[in-house]
Amino acid sequence: MLAHKLLWGGNMNRKGRSGFGIWWMALLIIIGGVTLISMIFITRFGASYGTHSGYVTAVEYNQNWIFGNYNVYFKSDAQSSQEDVYCISNDDQVLAFELERAAASKERVVLHYANDFILWRNTCMNAATIVTRMEVATQ
Repeated sequence: MLAHKLLWGGNMNRKGRSGFGIWWMALLIIIGGVTLISMIFITRFGASYGTHSGYVTAVEYNQNWIFGNYNVYFKSDAQSSQEDVYCISNDDQVLAFELERAAASKERVVLHYANDFILWRNTCMNAATIVTRMEVATQ
């Protein structure tokens, strides 16, 4: 009886239910739906801004059914096995071309990256943050 009261609400009508519990269940379903949608469309929370100097190893266009972007694979040292992944928006094709050229020439560059508190999945599928510009590193 206690579980029934907690689930359906305290005061019962003639049919044994109050209707109050139905509102709780509807609220839980709505909260669960919003949470699920947020998990699908948002990849990361937390802002990040900064620079990273090193070598571009590859630039690839990442196309899926809805969203597309460029993934930039980047190493701090040319001999290192650790590779970081950044992304470039689908709209910034000039920057993608410059980074492809830097990868082909194996020149040391400085990436400037930034993203706001919420990083939407359509902006960056698998990367940590968004590259905003690139400059050739001074030795």
